[in-house]
Amino acid sequence: MTNTYKVCEVKAKLLKAFSALLLLSFSYSTQASVILGKTRVIYPSQEKQVTATLRNLDEQNALVQTWISSEKDNKSIVPFVITPPLTKVNAKTSQEIRIAYTREDLPTDRETLFYFHILTIPSQDPELKKLKLKESIAIKNVYKLFYRPESLKSSLEDTVQNLKFDISNGLQIKNNTPHYFTLRDTTLLDSDGKSFYLGRLPMLAPFSTTDVKTDKIDLTTIKSVKFAYLNDGGREVKHSIDFNQQ
Repeated sequence: MTNTYKVCEVKAKLLKAFSALLLLSFSYSTQASVILGKTRVIYPSQEKQVTATLRNLDEQNALVQTWISSEKDNKSIVPFVITPPLTKVNAKTSQEIRIAYTREDLPTDRETLFYFHILTIPSQDPELKKLKLKESIAIKNVYKLFYRPESLKSSLEDTVQNLKFDISNGLQIKNNTPHYFTLRDTTLLDSDGKSFYLGRLPMLAPFSTTDVKTDKIDLTTIKSVKFAYLNDGGREVKHSIDFNQQ
């Protein structure tokens, strides 16, 4: 009887722990956390500062830390200051923060890419407190920040025609512009109207060449390409290029 009781007691504890983990997973997997008002930040070099809007879509208050890095996964030193870098954003509200450029030298003939990080530490769910769980899950979102020199007078819409798709020796995309381009739903079309979906490609850096794998595609039959690129507001803009007119 004693052994049976102990086995049942262990099973009960395991079931309780498993239930707690399920609740923890459900509670935080459905959280929206704090997000940026736009999918990207554009910083014109002539501006003393720009604002970014933090939106808390959650049902609970959150403590939010923000910072900018030159690489996606680190905390490198960059020529920007965020005010405030640590702030509280109440549930279902928005709050603006300021980003100031410290005027250190950056390229003037092209955009420079940085990453804007938002680390959200939500208030603990009341149901988790009842279970005496002390874990707090931090949620991190990363966005792109583009520093744009004043000398760049053209826009993405003006320069998208300068993207060149070269199929003479495999597929190469040449970005002959000073802007970064993010392409989505890239699709090649042949002379018979058959389409070959390439999906989302790596972001195209200014004045760069990107090789794209097309092992199973006969490029000699390809006549055009269609894709969508993200504009300054983060919205998709559809575009197509006829290879005979490049």
